[in-house]
Amino acid sequence: MKKSILKAIVLIGLVLVISNSAKAQVGIGTENPTNTLHIKPAGANEDPLRIDNLNEILQGDSGLLVVDPATGVVRYMHMDSIFNYLSVTVDMDNQNEIQNAEEVPLSPALDIDNDGADEVNVQMAIETLAASLPKGTFKSIGDARSAGLTDGESFWADPQGVFGCSGCVVTLHPGMN
Repeated sequence: MKKSILKAIVLIGLVLVISNSAKAQVGIGTENPTNTLHIKPAGANEDPLRIDNLNEILQGDSGLLVVDPATGVVRYMHMDSIFNYLSVTVDMDNQNEIQNAEEVPLSPALDIDNDGADEVNVQMAIETLAASLPKGTFKSIGDARSAGLTDGESFWADPQGVFGCSGCVVTLHPGMN
């Protein structure tokens, strides 16, 4: 009888030890972790987390990582619930707001793109400027053409591409392939 009680006590102790180790918390920079992974930077102005080589967002991705600034806890937020946490107030009295960029005149009117026609309002100016911005970053002219860029459009040169420069803008012209 005493042997079976002793075996039961040892078995209960073993179960407790195993279940406690299954709930392990790891601390980096702290001896008392409060979460499964708890990272504390060594200095006050150091960034505690860095992740390299992440993939860009893909169609179908549906969430964000958010950080509670009070606790530093990182959580996943589904895109469908983001507006549950935002406070958006819309002022509908129309007293001082301009509702549309087409209503804001450029005075004097400007020919921003030098095509002989003045852009007469902010909307036209924004569209003209946006059309002249580089259309992405590519390693070669062939990559830019494959992405659908045409003559007159420009792109940023990837520093690892054939141009070997950083911050260079390349504008496509006829015959560039």
